[in-house]
Amino acid sequence: MGYTHYWDNVAPLYDNYRAAVEDCAQIVQASPVPLADGFGEAGTKPELSIPEGKVRFNGLGKDSFETFDVAPGEGFGFCKTGHRPYDVVVVACLARLAEAGLKVTSDGDRGEWAEGLAFASKVLGRDVPCPEEIRK
Repeated sequence: MGYTHYWDNVAPLYDNYRAAVEDCAQIVQASPVPLADGFGEAGTKPELSIPEGKVRFNGLGKDSFETFDVAPGEGFGFCKTGHRPYDVVVVACLARLAEAGLKVTSDGDRGEWAEGLAFASKVLGRDVPCPEEIRK
C-alpha cells in the first residue's frame, strides 16, 4: 500500500482550526523542499485558503506523489508520500492540525516523523508534539 498518513475530521472542528491552518501556511511557505499545486506541476504553487481552512500541495515534478489535501468537514482523508522529500511538510502540517482536533494516524512511526516535527517546531518557534496515535 505504501507509506501513508491518514486523518479524520468528522467531528466539528474546534475554534483553533483556523489558527492551525494559518500555521500550516507558514510551514508551507518555509518549506525546505520545492512544493507545487496538487498535481506537482512546475510553475505552480501550493493552494492555501485560510478562510476556507484548505491546505493543498504536492512535491514538485519527480518528487511529487499524492496530493496532500485537507479541508474542514471532508471527513476521512489520506496522503501517500512514498517518503518523498515533501513528506517533511506533510508531517509538519498534520502535527499542527492534530493539535486543533484533526485525528491523525500514519504508517510511519515517531522516528519517521522526527524531521517533520522538528521542522514544524522550528518554523512555529515552539514545540509541536507528535500526535498520540503515531506509533512509538
